[in-house]
Amino acid sequence: ANPDANDNVAAKQLQGHSGTIVACSTCHGNADLGTKQEGPHGMHQVSEVSNNNGQIDPNVPITTWNKDHKRVNGTSCRACHGNDGLGTVLSETHADRTFECKDTKRPGCVDTGNGKRIFVPKGTEISCELCHGNEIK
Repeated sequence: ANPDANDNVAAKQLQGHSGTIVACSTCHGNADLGTKQEGPHGMHQVSEVSNNNGQIDPNVPITTWNKDHKRVNGTSCRACHGNDGLGTVLSETHADRTFECKDTKRPGCVDTGNGKRIFVPKGTEISCELCHGNEIK
């Protein structure tokens, strides 16, 4: 609970925020891993941390995963994002993120002039409906 506790020192030094090490780039560099789920953790790439004080971060690179995840078999999504695609604690963000979104009619989705983006605060359970229609509901 204490972000300054000794347990958080390595996480803050390596990934830039306290808590469980979840940023792929911490160990695997900044390479875009595409739409693979073949890593040792069995999950997809997690987008980079937003560092824009609670707003859309225009400097965050949008990963291939964020752009092309529709090409992946949707049954694997359910393990973390729920059978209904509405998110679970396993899909919760551990830091602020900026994602690409599809529809500016969705709350928070903004056309930045450099693509449609949405700010996702730490602690958000990631659901399909955050950025687009729910196709696994």
